[in-house]
Amino acid sequence: MQLADLSHKEVLFFKQSDFTLSSLLNPAAANKKGHKMKNIFLSTALLSALSLAPQAANAALVEGSVLNFDGFDGNRNTLPAVGSGSWFSLQLTPEPQLPVITSISSFNGLIIGTTQAASSTPPITPNIDNPWGFAGNLGVHQSTSNTRIISASGDTATIDFSGWGVSWNGIPDINLGAGNSNGIATITCDTGSGCANGAGYVLDYSATLPSNAANYGNV
Repeated sequence: MQLADLSHKEVLFFKQSDFTLSSLLNPAAANKKGHKMKNIFLSTALLSALSLAPQAANAALVEGSVLNFDGFDGNRNTLPAVGSGSWFSLQLTPEPQLPVITSISSFNGLIIGTTQAASSTPPITPNIDNPWGFAGNLGVHQSTSNTRIISASGDTATIDFSGWGVSWNGIPDINLGAGNSNGIATITCDTGSGCANGAGYVLDYSATLPSNAANYGNV
């Protein structure tokens, strides 16, 4: 496969119906949900230093929240149904060629309001997600700037993803902070949850690969 131009888009989709906006003031909450604590970025030595800020009755998503997510099983040629797991896809040209859909699961999760570096250079250093395979090589998502909250109200929020990217096949960073979504991810939590601990959520984001695709190993 050859990435040729700016028409290639990554679509990121997190869905975890039993996810935790983890408060590390109460790390047992994450373990109770089956999200094992790990030891360093997103090994959770870093996570254990974070806590969810106090929330009022009309709570909304706050920085310091941790978004955990599970992958999916099944057909990789059609988009999974909402609620069946988390994934990213890469739409290759010419459209309507089938997108490449890749399952992703959290290593330490996405920590809102922080920068989370990762590396695909052996030995791989995951952070946000566990290593995934694409075109025969391993990669990991990362953020090179804080995923700060732009707006948050009730069950919805927008997040600054201008520093979103991947490290893949030993390439330090492939920037995915621009494109259709203009570097802004949207989060929608369960209705009436206020994005509180234990709420289900959907994170939706799309980006465009940079034009210097030759640097990406002719994938």
